[in-house]
Amino acid sequence: SRIDYKIQNHSTVIIVDDNLYYRSMRYDYYKISKHSEISFFQIFLKVDLGIALNRNDFRNKDNKIPEKVIKRMALRLEVPNIRNHWEKNSLTINSNNEITQNIVNEIINHTNNMFLYPLKNSAAPLTVVEQSFLHKIDLRIRKLIHNEIQKNIANKTKVKDLSEYLNEKRKGLLKDIKLGIIEVNDETAQETIEINMKYICDAD
Repeated sequence: SRIDYKIQNHSTVIIVDDNLYYRSMRYDYYKISKHSEISFFQIFLKVDLGIALNRNDFRNKDNKIPEKVIKRMALRLEVPNIRNHWEKNSLTINSNNEITQNIVNEIINHTNNMFLYPLKNSAAPLTVVEQSFLHKIDLRIRKLIHNEIQKNIANKTKVKDLSEYLNEKRKGLLKDIKLGIIEVNDETAQETIEINMKYICDAD
């Protein structure tokens, strides 16, 4: 059935309906929003890989996506992390089940609320992290990855897949830290890394 809804004061909502699996892809839209001094938020439709593959099986032939593409997307996906200042307004929706009217209302309310908090443009340039500091961060991430792999060392098949997955995420995490998309300094480095790695491991 058709769902009727209203956005307050007939305000304009621009929806970027795309996978945008890398955080840096989404950050580009945040920068555009900030430059234009308009509101920005993300809606993350969270779904288990198995359910996504099953739903794909029921698509007609013309719309079906190759299974390897879906699996690769799941491997590369960097979920929103509200500890990053620009992702703090993200809304995560569990889409394993049917989207109900309550969920639709939650999205509408969140959207209406975001109109109250437009971004303010700033002339401050993006801080690029120095290479020496980035190297230290990389070593810490590799240590956490090693510890995670050791937990599953008995399962050789899982270790191989897990190693590939975590190293892919490591590269993305380092890139975001280097560009300042994820904010980090000497005092917060360990906590920031552990939190982001927890997000990554929980999403596996």
